[in-house]
Amino acid sequence: MKKIEFSELVKFDESQSFLNVDAGLVSECIVYTSRQEDKADELIVIQPADSKNFDLILAEVQTHISARADNFSEPAPAEAAKIRDAVIRRVGGCIVVVICGQSGKAGEVLRGMGARGVK
Repeated sequence: MKKIEFSELVKFDESQSFLNVDAGLVSECIVYTSRQEDKADELIVIQPADSKNFDLILAEVQTHISARADNFSEPAPAEAAKIRDAVIRRVGGCIVVVICGQSGKAGEVLRGMGARGVK
C-alpha cells in the first residue's frame, strides 16, 4: 500500500470534537491525520465501550466523513473523492476507517485481518 504520512496521534479526549462521538460510548479511539492540511488521509480505529454502541458510533463516523467531504469538495475535489471512497470496516470489536488514495488495497488489507464490511 502507498505510504501515507500521518501528522499526529490524537488521543480520544482530544479528538472528541474531531469525531463528534460521545466519549462515554467509546472505550478507546486513535486517530491519525495527514501531515499536510490539504490532504484528507486519515486512519481511525474506535473500540466501542459496549457492542450495542456500534451503530451510534458508526452514524457519527459517517457524519464526520460526509462533513469532511463537503469541506474538501471546493478546494480539493480529488481529496473529497478519497473521503467519499473511505473504507469503513468492523475488525474484531473495532470500527476501522481508512481514507487514502488506494481504498481498494486498504479494503484488501482489512479483509486479510478478518474485517467485515460496513461500507
